[in-house]
Amino acid sequence: MAKLLWSLICGMSLSIAGVAGARPQGWEDGSRTNTPSKVSLSSPSKSRSSESFASLFSPSFDFGFMASAPESLGVEAQFRPHSLFSLWALYSWPLDLEIAVNVKSKKLVEEGGFAIRSPDLELPVQARIGPHRAAGVAFHPFRGSFFLSAGYEARTIDIQSEVESRLELIDGQGRALTNTVFRAYANTHTEQDILRMTIGNRWNFAYEKLYFSWFGGFVQPFGAGSRHNVDVKVLNPLASDPGDVVASNLKLAEEQQEILMSQRLDKELMKVERQILPVLGLGFGWHF
Repeated sequence: MAKLLWSLICGMSLSIAGVAGARPQGWEDGSRTNTPSKVSLSSPSKSRSSESFASLFSPSFDFGFMASAPESLGVEAQFRPHSLFSLWALYSWPLDLEIAVNVKSKKLVEEGGFAIRSPDLELPVQARIGPHRAAGVAFHPFRGSFFLSAGYEARTIDIQSEVESRLELIDGQGRALTNTVFRAYANTHTEQDILRMTIGNRWNFAYEKLYFSWFGGFVQPFGAGSRHNVDVKVLNPLASDPGDVVASNLKLAEEQQEILMSQRLDKELMKVERQILPVLGLGFGWHF
């Protein structure tokens, strides 16, 4: 019995000594020597969302050249502060064209059995379309190269024309050209307000240093202001037989011919001011 009690006492003593000798990790001689590592409070999902949010706001800038119809050649710039939208502007130089406008024959003066009539005219017209100035915003629905664009465009159109022709005389014997020549000069200036709608793609290449783009759509005029000047002069009023052509009649013929040409130009300008045109173009330049 005494041996059994002694064995129990020794076992309990060793157990207590073992518990007392076991110290928590990082503690030695009652003093803390190591600091447990800190636990991160930020979750991986929150960190990833912050990075993706920051990637949306990665500003870039493009500047380059464009070629399009009906604008012709020009320069363009784009600022993209966000992956979903960008701001753009363009300027294109004027395009010179030569066209013809037909003015039908019309009776100008009728008096005493005689009539003065303007012949059928084909006005040679030199038209300058432009410059074009436009600016707007583009939406990138897929946050990539594809875009939908809307903007405002201002365009000017200048037209000049000059023609010489002989007056026609109508009497009881028929219709014939006289020797009296008149010169007609006309010029117009039109300023247009235009809605510009396009879609397209813009790709970066060459290590993100260059870009290439295409775009297509339409332009719709919604406002315009025009002014024009028409001047008609008879160059040789004494060339015809005085019995056939009276000076006062020639003066009236000048006035009526000016009215006729003004009406014809107004009709043509109204077509231009309301005409919806397709747009198609390419762009190339530097990406910053």
